[in-house]
Amino acid sequence: MKRIALLGLAVMTVAMSYAQGISGTWKGMLNAGNQKLEIVFHFDPSKDGGGAATMDVPAQSAMGIPVRLNLLSADSVSLDVLALLMEYTGKLNNGVITGTFRQFGVAFPLELKAGDAGKPNRPQEPESPLGYKTEEVTFTNQKAHVSLAGTLTYPVNYTPDKKVPVVIMVTGSGAQNRDEEVFAHKPFRVIADYLAKQGIASLRYDDRGVGQSTGNQAGCTSADFAEDAACGLSWLKSSGKFNQVGILGHSEGGLIAFMLGAEGKADFLVSMAGSGKNYHPGYGCQRK
Repeated sequence: MKRIALLGLAVMTVAMSYAQGISGTWKGMLNAGNQKLEIVFHFDPSKDGGGAATMDVPAQSAMGIPVRLNLLSADSVSLDVLALLMEYTGKLNNGVITGTFRQFGVAFPLELKAGDAGKPNRPQEPESPLGYKTEEVTFTNQKAHVSLAGTLTYPVNYTPDKKVPVVIMVTGSGAQNRDEEVFAHKPFRVIADYLAKQGIASLRYDDRGVGQSTGNQAGCTSADFAEDAACGLSWLKSSGKFNQVGILGHSEGGLIAFMLGAEGKADFLVSMAGSGKNYHPGYGCQRK
């Protein structure tokens, strides 16, 4: 009976060890000389029987980086990311994984504690209550068989009988969502918030194949994306809610703004870092 009791106690101890072991999200601050970066690991001991893990570096918007697990036990972990020439080994003790982070032949201490990663500090991002109305909408580029999904933001104190100007936002090159999100910054959302407080409505939308928009960008050119934006302009005009309909473009979107403006499809345009051509004689360009 005593042996059975001891065996039962041993089994319970092992089970408790694994229950309190390395699982879920663990994070720590890597102090690499003059740079500090939060490193986040997500451990799943049960995945495929041998465990699985991913790594995040929130400050660099690097999320879900594949990790190769060499060891994941109740109290120890060893992993590497070959693409980054990085490896980490650590041992769990009193709720803290004490270990070493190595990259490019340089070693740094890294302690990990269980817990969700903190959100990036983005004080400019609008928070609820917004003080104005937003609406989820879609419009269609029938020629390309593409449905574009976006957010229509109305100005503060908007009423249906009050005609206001509206601007459609066009993102820069590459697959972008409606907020033109990069490194957890959402510039288009911030701009929409500012415009709403200035009495101007706005429409921002996911690019083809991004977010809730259909289609894909394979083989697409600026002319294709200009067609999408033109369809958005037409949709806004046909709604009958606005007195002026303009376009705001960033980078490649700025080029598209000029393209559509030259075709008379917008009442006004705003180009943010859009490409252009200077015809000043001093630059060797000729006027047409």
